[in-house]
Amino acid sequence: MQFIKILLITFGLLAASQVMAKVEYYAHLKFQETPFSPLVGIHPLNKKEALSRIHYRFIYDDQNRISEIRSFVGNTPAVYLGSFDTYYWFSAGVRIDYSDNKEVHYYLDDQGQEIHSNYIPHYAEYTLDDDGQRIALHYFKHDNTKLNNRFGAHRYHWSVDNEGRIVEKRYSVAGDLVTLRPDVEFHETRFKFDAKGQVQFMYNFGKTGKITNNTSGAAIDRIFYDLDGNFIRWQVYDKEGNAVEGNGPNVHIGEYLYNDVGDKRAVRFFDRAGYPMESSDGLHRAENTYDTMGSFIKEIQFDKTGKPIQVHDRQLNANNTRIEWDRFFDGNKTPQENPYFGGAAAINYLYNEKGQLIERRHFDKALEFFDPFKS
Repeated sequence: MQFIKILLITFGLLAASQVMAKVEYYAHLKFQETPFSPLVGIHPLNKKEALSRIHYRFIYDDQNRISEIRSFVGNTPAVYLGSFDTYYWFSAGVRIDYSDNKEVHYYLDDQGQEIHSNYIPHYAEYTLDDDGQRIALHYFKHDNTKLNNRFGAHRYHWSVDNEGRIVEKRYSVAGDLVTLRPDVEFHETRFKFDAKGQVQFMYNFGKTGKITNNTSGAAIDRIFYDLDGNFIRWQVYDKEGNAVEGNGPNVHIGEYLYNDVGDKRAVRFFDRAGYPMESSDGLHRAENTYDTMGSFIKEIQFDKTGKPIQVHDRQLNANNTRIEWDRFFDGNKTPQENPYFGGAAAINYLYNEKGQLIERRHFDKALEFFDPFKS
């Protein structure tokens, strides 16, 4: 009998520890220019508010460290629906394991299972110094082979310069020094952070270790956040600090507008004098539409005259937890191929009986199937 009592107490303590796991709810993630920055939730929600919209759940371990982040629509786990929040969130969830001088992020599907893919990392391994600061990052597939992320980088190395800036160098699997992103030609990049850990400036130190203008004339990006943690503006300068129209999308000022809960309503662009301008794609302004749960369903892009130039329509399933179709049209509602989506005019998302995403089928503007990954 005593043994049974001990078992019951043990199970009770285990159940209590699971119940007591700290959970926080956020409408959005804070924007990251670099994976050196941690994942941070913004626009906190209470549980009732979270159950009424798309959101992120932060789960903490008994040392108050983030152990898991999952995305939900209401109380239903969400398939990865894309993100305007940060460049370094590309799955439905992440589980974080900690050990001596290591922090490993395992990327999860909507069922909470680790992703096995040739294109999406299975896990990212951070190396920490003795103070717990990140000094390196490597991406791997499920079989532990090296993998480039979507920006062509397999490994990141971080150090601190004599001005206290974080120095970032990125290398491909082949060992080549690669740019921050394909549209931002910054090789060695130095980041200046504010007291909240938000990037204020990033500088291009090129391939020579000296501040350098890239081919667009840009060497410095100035980044602004509002008091809610929203990324609201960037401005571009050359190495002397002169205003330039550079880096993708080749404007001087880009400005984001949000609603009260942090859904990105619009983006618009301005030149060095502060006047409206069009990007290298002919875009001056884009406006987004969301459904009642906060899921993105439409973007319309406009030129300076207010004429629509591209429409992105997204079709979700009945309970708004999965994407079924992405479709792209020009201003005349004619199917249009989108280079940012593998050159597709339409993408159909297919799922297995468990609801797990298993295939993206790409179609050109004639609605003929093609494989964007086949050379």
